[in-house]
Amino acid sequence: MEKKLTLRDAKKILSTFKQEEGAVDFQFPIIGMGASAGGLSALEARVEKMVDGTFANLHDFSSAEVKKVFHELEVHQIELEMQNEELRKTHQELYDAKARYYELYNKAPVCYCTLSEKGIIMEVNERTLKTVGLDENQLLMRKMTDFIFKEDQDILYLHQQKIMESSEPQTCEFRIVNNDGVLIWMIVSATADKDSNGNPIFRLVLNNIHERKMMEERLKNKEKMFLVQSRYAAMGEMISMIAHQWRQPLNIIGLAIANIQTKQAFQMLDKEAIDENTEIIAGNIAYMSDTIDDFRNFFKPDAPKELATMEDVITITLKVIGQSLLANNITIHIYNNSTTSLIIHKNSLVQVLLNIIGNAKDQLIFKKVESPAISISVDEIENKIALRICDNGGGISNEIIDKINQPYFTTKKLIGTGLGMYISQTIIEKHFTGTFTWYNQSDGACFIVALEKNQEGIMERVD
Repeated sequence: MEKKLTLRDAKKILSTFKQEEGAVDFQFPIIGMGASAGGLSALEARVEKMVDGTFANLHDFSSAEVKKVFHELEVHQIELEMQNEELRKTHQELYDAKARYYELYNKAPVCYCTLSEKGIIMEVNERTLKTVGLDENQLLMRKMTDFIFKEDQDILYLHQQKIMESSEPQTCEFRIVNNDGVLIWMIVSATADKDSNGNPIFRLVLNNIHERKMMEERLKNKEKMFLVQSRYAAMGEMISMIAHQWRQPLNIIGLAIANIQTKQAFQMLDKEAIDENTEIIAGNIAYMSDTIDDFRNFFKPDAPKELATMEDVITITLKVIGQSLLANNITIHIYNNSTTSLIIHKNSLVQVLLNIIGNAKDQLIFKKVESPAISISVDEIENKIALRICDNGGGISNEIIDKINQPYFTTKKLIGTGLGMYISQTIIEKHFTGTFTWYNQSDGACFIVALEKNQEGIMERVD
C-alpha cells in the first residue's frame, strides 16, 4: 500500500528536529489534506523513514537536508492548495449548474415527465404538478393513462410504439384530465432513453395548447356558420332557378290541358287524345319532381361521400343553374378531359361551381355583354385535376381582385351576401385539401379549382 506523508507527520519531525538540533524556525502552514509520498523526491522519502523509525535516526540528517525536505513540502503544499482551489471552483460550478438545471427543469413553462417502459410516471417538474393539480406524492408511480382522457389513451400507446420502432422523437396531441376533472389539450414530444440501470424510459415534453384548440374549434364553428349562411343565401337564387326550370314544363302542361278542353268542346275528345295528352302531362310533372329532388339533394346536410367524376359534378350544377343561364342567353362551353373518379361529397363541389358560375352570370348581365359565354374546362395534370371556369364579362377590377375571398365582401350591394367566394375557398382548401385561385384574362375572369386525385380519407363532411 502506498504510504502517506501527512503534514502532521512533517510538523512532528520538524518539532523534534528543532528540540534536538536547535534548528532555525520554519514557516510551514498546515492545511487539512494529505500528500502522496509516491510523488515526492528522494529526500522526502527519507523523511518517511524518519516517521517509520519513530525519529530514532533523526541525527542522521543534517539541517540542510531537513530544510530541503521541508522546502519541497512547501512547494508541494502550494500545488495542493492550487488544486484544492480548482476543486473548490469546480465544485461551485457543478453546484451552479445543478441550480440552473433545477431552474430550467422545475421552473420551465412546459411540463416535463419521465415514464417507465410500462408508462409509470417516474419523474415530473413543477409545471406538471400544477397542471394536473396534484402534489408529487400523489402523482409519482402512477400510470400516465390515469390522467389521459379515456378516448385519447390509445394515442399515447401508439405514440410509444412509434418511438420504439423509429428511435426518433415523436409528436402527438391528446387531452389530459386534471384533478378537477377539466380536460386540457396537450401537444406531446417524446424520446426514448435509458435510466442509470439501462432500463428503457420515455422522456416527455408536454405543452398546453388548450387555448389554441379552443380557438380552432371556434374558427371551425364559424366556418360552418358561414357555410350554412351561404346555403341559406343561395336559397333565394334557387327559387328563381326553380321558376326557370318549371316555366317550360308548366307551359307544356297548360297546352295539353287546353288541348283536351278544346277537343272536348268540339266533341273530338277520344281515348287516344286523352292518353296522348295525359302522357305529356305526366312526363312534365315527373320532370318537375326530379327538379325538386335535385334542389333538395343540394341542401341535404348529411349527404355521404360518393364516387363521382367532374362530368357528374358539372351535370348536376347545370341542372340547377342551366335554365337560368339559357333564360339570359348565356352560352356554356364544356371541355372535359378527365375521366378520373373521386370519392367526395359531391354537393359541396357543386356549391363551389354554383358560386363561381352564379357570379359570372351576374357579371355578364350587369355588363350587358353582347355574346355572353362561360367556359368550363377540366384537365388532369400529374396527380391533380384542374377545373377552370372562365367568362367574357370584362374581368375583376384590380382594386378588389385581392379582396373577393374575404367574408362579407360584396359588389352586389343589397342583393349580395359576400360569402360566396369565401365559402368556395374554404371548401376547396380546407375540406378538399385543394387550391382555389383566380386571375384576369383578356376578356374576363378565370377561376381555377385544383384537386388531388386521391381524395379518399381526407375529405371532411361540409354540413
